[in-house]
Amino acid sequence: MGGTERLAQLGRMLKEGLESLGREAGFSARVSGPFAIPYLTFDEDPNLFLNQKFCAAMADRGVFMHPHHNWFISLAHTEEDIAQTLEAARGAFAELRGLR
Repeated sequence: MGGTERLAQLGRMLKEGLESLGREAGFSARVSGPFAIPYLTFDEDPNLFLNQKFCAAMADRGVFMHPHHNWFISLAHTEEDIAQTLEAARGAFAELRGLR
């Protein structure tokens, strides 16, 4: 598998995982952008307040995600990195749900 395909594979895993976890937590979270440079938004949050809270909750869990800019996946990332990111996101979405 080439580098472009690998980035797409990892990005797809992240996109599908984040959107699924968001739905499970009661949010309409969407990941846009090319798979290698994803960006999460919440349909119910046009002012990006939830993005800021989500990214802060992710940072508390050891994962840095910028609240106002696309993220970048690199070939150094592994499936395990994506799995750890999604596990952190599960907690972050739960934390956001508690703010409602």
